[in-house]
Amino acid sequence: MSKKVLLFIFILILLASCSNNQQETLNEINNNQTNEEATLEEEIGKQRELTSEELELTELIINKKYDEVARECIGFENQTQKDFYKLASAFRVYQNYNKDTESVLPVSFESVIEDLDKITFIPPQLSKEVKNLRDWAIWKVNYFNKKAKQENSKGKIGIGMTQEEVIESIGKPTDINKTVTANGTSEQWVYPNYVYLYFEDGILTSYQK
Repeated sequence: MSKKVLLFIFILILLASCSNNQQETLNEINNNQTNEEATLEEEIGKQRELTSEELELTELIINKKYDEVARECIGFENQTQKDFYKLASAFRVYQNYNKDTESVLPVSFESVIEDLDKITFIPPQLSKEVKNLRDWAIWKVNYFNKKAKQENSKGKIGIGMTQEEVIESIGKPTDINKTVTANGTSEQWVYPNYVYLYFEDGILTSYQK
């Protein structure tokens, strides 16, 4: 086979390879454009123009007129009224908590999270405040759950507790006898009424009452 024929075949293979690569690049560009268009449409949907009712209720929320929003939406004539009623209820819990912490029950914070999660549309003007409100409610729920757990365990001890957990439950000992060996550190904690607790490397392994 002559050199000219070989050269011609090589050029054909090279052209075919370039054509395939070019087609793959075009396909990738088209896919990226499609994804970008879908994302843009999604963002436009989120940033839709508010109705006159939504604008009015949003303004009331911004001005902290939650009772007025509740009165406007109490009939639940449409989804907008349902959403803003939940918004007003959630913000009112926060408002009441700041006025009088004793009047707000722990279950109220759980209702705030539930109400906010059920809302179908949150106006962009309120998105930051709503996120902060939900984060605050989650923090309060976790706080009260931890507090309730501490109250339930107060005065109780159990094998496997750390020294910190024991102190939280029954307080500090009157005396500590510590022994250090090659295998680790053991401690005997002495409490009134002949109560003795034994720890191995900071973990309660046994106790005597």
